Amino acid sequence: MAWNYNARGTALLAAAFTWASAAVKADEPVLTGEQIYSKQCVDCHGAKGEGVKGEHEEPLVGDWSLEKLTKYVTKNMPEDKPKLCEGEDARRVAKFVFDAFYSLEAQLRNNPPRVTTSRLTTRQFRESVADLFIREPASQPTSEPGLKGFYFVSKGMNKKDGLKKTQVDERIDFDFGANPPAEGIKPEQFSIAWEGSIRARETGYYEFRVTTPNGARLYLNVNLKEGDKNYRDDASKESQHPLIDAWVSSGNKTRQETARVFLLGGRQYPMRLDFFKYKEKTGAIRFEWLPPHGTWETPSGKDFSTHMPDRLVVTETSFPADDRSLGYERGSAVSREWLDATTLAALEVAEQVDLNLGVLSGMKSKKDPKSREKLKEFAAGIMERAYRRPLSKEERERGVDKIFAEVDSPDLAVKRVVLLALKSPHFLYPDLPTGKPGPYRIASRLALGLWDSIPDERLLSAAREGKLANKEQVAKQA
Repeated sequence: MAWNYNARGTALLAAAFTWASAAVKADEPVLTGEQIYSKQCVDCHGAKGEGVKGEHEEPLVGDWSLEKLTKYVTKNMPEDKPKLCEGEDARRVAKFVFDAFYSLEAQLRNNPPRVTTSRLTTRQFRESVADLFIREPASQPTSEPGLKGFYFVSKGMNKKDGLKKTQVDERIDFDFGANPPAEGIKPEQFSIAWEGSIRARETGYYEFRVTTPNGARLYLNVNLKEGDKNYRDDASKESQHPLIDAWVSSGNKTRQETARVFLLGGRQYPMRLDFFKYKEKTGAIRFEWLPPHGTWETPSGKDFSTHMPDRLVVTETSFPADDRSLGYERGSAVSREWLDATTLAALEVAEQVDLNLGVLSGMKSKKDPKSREKLKEFAAGIMERAYRRPLSKEERERGVDKIFAEVDSPDLAVKRVVLLALKSPHFLYPDLPTGKPGPYRIASRLALGLWDSIPDERLLSAAREGKLANKEQVAKQA
């Protein structure tokens, strides 16, 4: 009996202690997930899950689900006392961590993406400037590789008199010796003109070289005038300055003349090479170039085209190097040097536009009674292309109409509009935040992504006509 009594008493005592312990736990306040984290986790992981040096340095961020995170906490946390946090405690602390800083939503909330305004890269600036002033032809011109060669008889020194032969020459590298270049032409004196365009293989400085014992002139990236054709009786007419002028020979002595010029890669530049022989014993001419990172060679075939386009506006202004830390150029930094370079480039371009305003604007004569209005529309077109979208009424009035009203000279007004357009934030920073991207913003991004420049007329038409409204339409344009 005594054993039974003692055993029974022991059992009752154990039950009493169990009940008392449960009663105490029931009276303890239930800790929230944040409280549990502060008590058990903050020393190793930091108050905001940022990590603690010497403990757990990696931040508490990831892509696990809440369920997987809870199981991990139950099994492994805290590291020095596994299973200290289990059951509801593990669930609550895992949910706090998940919602506070672990999940993707929490990461974006705590570290929202920084809105940065990217500027044009150097390449994008130069390409955009060139395209601002291109007049797209109504129809695609026909052309073939090579240059058109016009072979003339001549009377008197270097004056073309009668065309005897026309042909397409693949290159300019001829040694006529004491012979004529074609039938019907006397060997003592003759003249040849090669016309078309030359295509730059890459962007950079090119050197050009003309070798001849006779007379030669090279015109490159200029719009020729009447006096540049070197016919008889045209000495009093307007002419352009040649890039290479080897017009006066020196006793049949072969000489080389060179010039250096900056060109944009992939572009075609109008060129003309005039050559004449006048009583020298022999006739010969060679045209060569030195491309960037290349060697001297004779351009030929597809380097040339028989199509002769208008002059291209090219800025040679030096820019500071773009950021290439990710393997490609990015306009991620705006420095004083970069801003100064854009100003110098704008001044350079405005001067080029002023010197070639007639050709660029399509104005044939300043005596046109509507010249002022035509130049105003030309200036407005420049501003619209620089903005990559139609101008608002206020932008048109402030950026074009007001400038033309303030000055008497429409030519000067155009220069001021060009300067304003090229220094405008809308041109230099094409991703300026303006709310939800519209069709013109999409067109701008496509152009920058595909050819590092402004949208062409085809893209702008698609934007105007609502043809950039969905992914399929954008993909079709791309």
